[in-house]
Parts: sequence; structure tokens; C-alpha cells
Amino acid sequence: MSGPPSTAARRSALATAALVAALVASASLAQGAGDYLDPPAHQPGLGDFGDRIVFELAPRTTTPSEESAASPLARSYLWLLRPDFELQPPWSTEITVDTGSGDLWRITLLDHANVAVNVDWITEQLVLVRVWWGRVVEAELLLAVDVRELVHAATYHHFGAASGSR
Repeated sequence: MSGPPSTAARRSALATAALVAALVASASLAQGAGDYLDPPAHQPGLGDFGDRIVFELAPRTTTPSEESAASPLARSYLWLLRPDFELQPPWSTEITVDTGSGDLWRITLLDHANVAVNVDWITEQLVLVRVWWGRVVEAELLLAVDVRELVHAATYHHFGAASGSR
């Protein structure tokens, strides 16, 4: 006749049970989260959203907004005029760039989602802009501010993350 299990045996059994429970839980989470872990569908260019981006020279009398960012060496500056998301759509964001050459360059992103546009200096001449056009469509723009050109554009469709289906 054997006695009650020892403390070491109980600890071993509890550790094994905890490990099995963790493995089962992670397997079931991984099955349900498949759509959320899938990378977004990538499309070079802007697709149907190209007409929502307006490039123009801004009048030199343009008043800089309070939200500004200097380039890495502080030779160029950009100012953001963001929409008030408490108002009804459409929402637009204006990015005004001063490269010190005498002209101001304005990029207007028309009718985007109610998500703040991200704008970051990459180098002294390159600015990365990320804009959401809707719940599942994001665009990435790379602007060469010294020559006033859009040098890269890509659109990403995040189907699984927002809708849960493809």
C-alpha cells in the first residue's frame, strides 16, 4: 500500500498540468488569430487613392502651424495642419515644407480616415508619410522635399486585422 504523493510529485504534476494548459491555450489562440497575424496585402503605387493627394506651391505668406518638425540637420522644416476629428468628415491634412530655397511646398491629403497622419523626417531630403484612407487601407509615401517629388508610394490592405475575414 502506497502513501500519499510526495511534495515533489505534486509539484511535478502541477508543473506538467500548467505546461499542458499553456500549450493548449497558445494553440487555440494561434488558430483564431491567423487573420490578425497575416501581413497586409501590398500594392505598389497609390491605386485609386492618387487623386486624394495634392501637391502645390504654397504662398510665402502661409502661417506655420503650431505642430512643426525640423529635418535632422535643421536645414528644412515642415508644418502640419491636422483636421479636427470632432467635426464631420471629410478630413484633410496639410503638410507644408520649407526647404530654405525660398518656396514653400504644400502637400494636402484629402478625405482620409479619422486617424492622425504620421510624418517623419528620414534624411535631410526625405520625408516619410503614412496615411490611412479607411479602416483597412493605409498608404506609405516617400517625399523628396528638395526636388518636390513623390519618389515612392505603396498601399497596404489590412483585411484580416479590421474585418476578421478576407
